[in-house]
Amino acid sequence: MNVSSLIEQLAALEKRYQVWVKPINQVIQECSYKVNRNSYTLADFQRDVDKIRAKQQATADLYQEMYALLDELCPAYLEATPAEREKIRAAASDKDGLLSALLGYVYKSARQIRCPADREWLRRGLAAVSIENCRKDYRDVLLALAELYVLAEAAGLNPKPDFRAIAKISSRQSPTGGSTSVANMLANFHTYGALKERRAQQTGREFADGARL
Repeated sequence: MNVSSLIEQLAALEKRYQVWVKPINQVIQECSYKVNRNSYTLADFQRDVDKIRAKQQATADLYQEMYALLDELCPAYLEATPAEREKIRAAASDKDGLLSALLGYVYKSARQIRCPADREWLRRGLAAVSIENCRKDYRDVLLALAELYVLAEAAGLNPKPDFRAIAKISSRQSPTGGSTSVANMLANFHTYGALKERRAQQTGREFADGARL
């Protein structure tokens, strides 16, 4: 499928998403100020948000529709020309729903990596990061990348070459959500503290699982 067609689909899906998510955002806005007032707890808030989200998902699950489109977009991005990749990043830059879905897709990709043969999911997750381009908050991107890196390692992959390969096709401009370009971030991610912390967590989990056996 060509890039122009995918970009058109992104725009149409984002428009539907904004209508779909409006009731959820309204409940969040109306209920957030009530937390810790008149016996209204954080658990009550989460219950009310989950309720409206479930109601909306019963009519249409836009999150899954976005993930399905990203299943097409991310491989296309990896095969695209530099000009086409720039168009994709630009098309994603003003779409809040898509930007959130891109980070969610990184975690989804990480969970799909179970053995060295699943390298394609590692590359898809990296493509999603490259498209999202630290548009909002680099800290969220670091956490997603750490998850992707560590779960790839746990599956027997060496992620560094793939991180560096996708760095070469990523933006070298300072993003709106941080000061370091995504190209630089990916190329040097093996040195980041976020990765060290996530590895420590993974080691702790594996030790705990082994102790229970």
